[in-house]
Amino acid sequence: MQLGVMHRRGKQEKITKKRKPECKLDRKLLWFCSKWQEADAKQGITHVIHISGVPMKTIGSNWAGTKSRNPWSKIVERAGLAIDEKIRGKVQRSSDVTPHVLRHTCVSWLLWERKTSEEAAEVAGMTAAMVEQHYGHHRLISEHYERAKAERIAASKIRSRG
Repeated sequence: MQLGVMHRRGKQEKITKKRKPECKLDRKLLWFCSKWQEADAKQGITHVIHISGVPMKTIGSNWAGTKSRNPWSKIVERAGLAIDEKIRGKVQRSSDVTPHVLRHTCVSWLLWERKTSEEAAEVAGMTAAMVEQHYGHHRLISEHYERAKAERIAASKIRSRG
């Protein structure tokens, strides 16, 4: 992380067909990550994703030291993304937020911010071709909103003059 690069694959992880390329971190995010890493290092914590120092080995498996059968649900709840809903007559915490949903949201937002397919692909760990194939329409949405905003601004200037 010292060079502003996040390594998605752990040192002990096997190389698979799933891409886990390195990713440059945004300046603001890098600042937060370095502060969290310093605080964790003082406590001897070496894993990025953990609860009280206990690492999460895989999402969906038992998390050593916790009673939760699904560690992802704990992460979602702590992030404030879980909602209370009535399921079979009982109020339960739940969420439709998955790592895939967050990845989709990330790429969509990057394209709305006028980032290139290559930039979005690097952040999300996918190819630029995949970004274009699955998310290219978001660029059109962004352009539509920008045009509409410019037209509203122009119209309000004309009204204020007259």
